[in-house]
Amino acid sequence: DEYEGKLIETTVPIKNVFSDGTIHADIASITSKNISIETEDEKIYEKLRGIKFVTVQGMVELNGIEIVIRDPEIIYFGEGAPDSYLKYMSEYEAMIIEGKIAERDEFISNAQTVSYEELRRNPDTYNGQPLKMTIYVTEVEIDGWVFPGAIWAQYNGHEVIVYDEREVREPRLLNGDTITIYAEGNGLSAIQTYEKGTGLFGSDLGANVVDEREEPCVSMRYTDKDDVSKFSFDTINAEESDYYYQKGHELGEKLNSFLEEID
Repeated sequence: DEYEGKLIETTVPIKNVFSDGTIHADIASITSKNISIETEDEKIYEKLRGIKFVTVQGMVELNGIEIVIRDPEIIYFGEGAPDSYLKYMSEYEAMIIEGKIAERDEFISNAQTVSYEELRRNPDTYNGQPLKMTIYVTEVEIDGWVFPGAIWAQYNGHEVIVYDEREVREPRLLNGDTITIYAEGNGLSAIQTYEKGTGLFGSDLGANVVDEREEPCVSMRYTDKDDVSKFSFDTINAEESDYYYQKGHELGEKLNSFLEEID
């Protein structure tokens, strides 16, 4: 917001160039906002065809989820990015990774060990709370189109349901694994057992329910075997992350490095 109505200089990777002279930047995942550069130069499409980076000077206007730069002066374009952009991006990416590792460390340090009985009796108490659990995997469902498949596991000799919500879903959990996970409590899940062969075309759809029960459910965030080197900088939403919401002043300064006010 501090740059609205001000003259700035910024370098962006190009996502699209349109025939009306509008340039869309390919950094929405970084800034959590779209950047639109409106040149009103219909010849710019041909000039920037195949070009990957552009540096512009122009006035900033905020328009909902868009940062709009109107009537800009193009001062650089080319296949490669300027050194200043590469420097800022390198620092930004390193900070995002450091933040994710710090988030993981904080989650793990706050994780508490609770018994199956505690989870079963007091599901609301542990809903959303970080938990440390050593589980034995008994069955791994195939992922669906929308939701990840459930992992059925034994915890303290009782059945629990684990949903894999890790950013990097490796190592994959397999039947027979014993592994320590760090998860958020996710209440209870209803489990139904069907009479085989009584549903539509022999499936569970519309089949007779012969048993129904509830079991504790958790959302797995991390394990003790995570490879943090696989964390990615481009899967962060700075506006939604608790870590960057609370500790994101430095992040804001890095993002502002892309938008340098012209005196």
